[in-house]
Amino acid sequence: PRKKKVTMEVDYSSTLETELPRCRDVALKDDTNDTMLTLALSLDDLIYRSGIDLLYVDLDGNLALAIEGLFQLEKQTRQGGDYTSTKKVARSLVKLCYDCRDYQQLNNSLLVLSKRRGQENQVIQAAVQEAMDLLSEITDLPTKLNVIDTLRTITEGKVRSSFSPRPWTRQLTRVSSYLGAHDGVLTLGCSLSRVIFVELERATLTRTLAKIMEAQGNLKDAARVLQEVQVETLGKMEKVDKIDYILEQIRLCLDSQDFLRANILSRKINTSVLQPSDCQELKLRYYALMNRYYAHIRDFLQLCRSYQHIYSTPIVQENAERRTEVLKMISLYAVLAPHGPEQFDIVQRVYEDKHLETLGPYKYAGARSSCSRGHVDI
Repeated sequence: PRKKKVTMEVDYSSTLETELPRCRDVALKDDTNDTMLTLALSLDDLIYRSGIDLLYVDLDGNLALAIEGLFQLEKQTRQGGDYTSTKKVARSLVKLCYDCRDYQQLNNSLLVLSKRRGQENQVIQAAVQEAMDLLSEITDLPTKLNVIDTLRTITEGKVRSSFSPRPWTRQLTRVSSYLGAHDGVLTLGCSLSRVIFVELERATLTRTLAKIMEAQGNLKDAARVLQEVQVETLGKMEKVDKIDYILEQIRLCLDSQDFLRANILSRKINTSVLQPSDCQELKLRYYALMNRYYAHIRDFLQLCRSYQHIYSTPIVQENAERRTEVLKMISLYAVLAPHGPEQFDIVQRVYEDKHLETLGPYKYAGARSSCSRGHVDI
């Protein structure tokens, strides 16, 4: 069933303006006896009288009290339906743990936030995004990997589903009942949408983890981890970002000598989407990677075709030096390709290219190849 939408009953924005700085003072200042007392009283002594088991009593120092105060604020705002304030509390909680450099508490707080009963998706997403913004500032590698692992655990399988019957469900039900095919009613008669609301965050985290593994020399593990993300199914990711992600998957497979997997991944990209002007760099990257694969299997005809696609790219045509190098490769692989109608057609096209006039040996090689078929006089 669809989750019931909760309307805001109480606006806690004014309360947060007072309590969030107090919680921060409790955690970061040394002499905070008066502040602690004020904080406890301002929260109606919920920390000690709520009847909820404290999860952080094993912590030393003032961070324990500040964390507990923030979780009580989170509970109040969540139950009051003020999710804008709940997001602010979640972000403050993550930032406070980082400022105190208590990464174990940061991991625990993230897990608790994500498992709160009735927690809104937007609150979990806000906490994850705040932690991701702080990842670049963590210099200790083991600590960084622990935080990434926690965030990937939180973002795994976070799916929001909705079930909406369509008007013609009743007619399909009658037909299915007659045919005895009740299993097909859900698929045909209803719209079941599954949206992973932290799909982009998980994809980014996975790519960051793969980069770390690659830097450590674990190419196979990096390729395996990055392939866990089926980027073509991510509805919120832009087309250009999807292509870039798949190209990174292909590159890691090639670097780890997994050429079969690289070829399979390359088929996820329709080359027609690489034609727009804003995708030229992606187009060059794609064919450069494919050249590595074709060179491995020694498919010279495909290599020649691939370089032809590179040659036709506007940014290559505008660069004389780059254009000349690509044209040389086309000429060489056209000659090396097995003789056949397609190879002969490519040789003829290359031989007629006006830019080949300045490349005497390469034009001569193409002319010799054509002459061997009895079609060109030299």
